[in-house]
Amino acid sequence: EAGIALTIKADLQLPWFKLRKLRRYMREDFGVPFESEQTMRKQLGEELPFPLLAQEVPLIDKNGEVVLSPVVKFENIIAVILHFLELHEAAGTLVWRGGVIPQDEIWVKVGGDHGGHSFKFCFQIANTDHPNSLANTVPFLVFGAKDSAANLEATFEPFRAQLTELEGTVWRGKTIRTTLFGDYEFLTKCYGLSGA
Repeated sequence: EAGIALTIKADLQLPWFKLRKLRRYMREDFGVPFESEQTMRKQLGEELPFPLLAQEVPLIDKNGEVVLSPVVKFENIIAVILHFLELHEAAGTLVWRGGVIPQDEIWVKVGGDHGGHSFKFCFQIANTDHPNSLANTVPFLVFGAKDSAANLEATFEPFRAQLTELEGTVWRGKTIRTTLFGDYEFLTKCYGLSGA
């Protein structure tokens, strides 16, 4: 069943190529049937509660040239964050760390990191037991280029107003607070500083 295979993929944090190896091993050595990857990807696409927007955007590559690069993002980050808060609320997984986080606040961290051939913006809800874990890190913007100041401005700008709007929003009687995280180089680019 596709749902079970997707659960295994998510719980073990497997990329698709490793899931293919696991499927082959389970099928050939133990006779355990798995749904096809196409079926799993289709179900995964159906389970996304919000549409993803994919487009090509002119960005600066590592050689300093402007090229069309793929950008994939959720259009409404506020709706996505509120959706994940509802999921955590329903699962009873929101925590306040013994008073470190005030009882009337929800902390949402927004940040990014370059890895491989892409840059990923993500958010983490700090009111969870392991906010920095991969399972609690939700990418909402991915682009195929380095994190230059120009590329960050071209891709992240639409989210700036949304995150400003999210700051101070009251959800279930709790005020949402947002903060930016990342390495020093990333933060200086986001804040428009020249760095050290």
